[in-house]
Amino acid sequence: MTKVRCFIWRAVLNGIPTACALQKRGINFNTINCSYCDLEREDTDHVLINCSMTAKVWYGIPQPQFGNLSDMVKFCSTWGQCLNKRKNLISICYGIAWLIWKARCDFIFNKIRISPNQLAGNIQSMVFTWIKHRIAVTPPNQTAETSEGSCDLN
Repeated sequence: MTKVRCFIWRAVLNGIPTACALQKRGINFNTINCSYCDLEREDTDHVLINCSMTAKVWYGIPQPQFGNLSDMVKFCSTWGQCLNKRKNLISICYGIAWLIWKARCDFIFNKIRISPNQLAGNIQSMVFTWIKHRIAVTPPNQTAETSEGSCDLN
């Protein structure tokens, strides 16, 4: 999960190599349009949240809808009273964004195109595994205390 958090941190700071970011660094392409839809400029918010392809992925996984990456990060960090539930939500949202980025890179560099439904299914499996492994190391019937209150972990 550390790799995913690092990716989100870089993405929020517009530090991931989208076409727009690379152009700002002096690397020129034939187009700076999105690799998925080819309709909009490929910036961080577009490729991870707003692109028609990635919007279908987000729509295929039950969760709130966001207008940009900063809104998603803010929502995840302040959601709910239960710290463990918040951590699970962070795992889900950050995992979605990271796996969308990985699919984009597979498309660009390996010419592997995956449908939004396939990607949503892959994301659900991967994030479920992350959460399952986190819960597996938590002792049963433990209560997590937070600054806002407590919650049962079971």
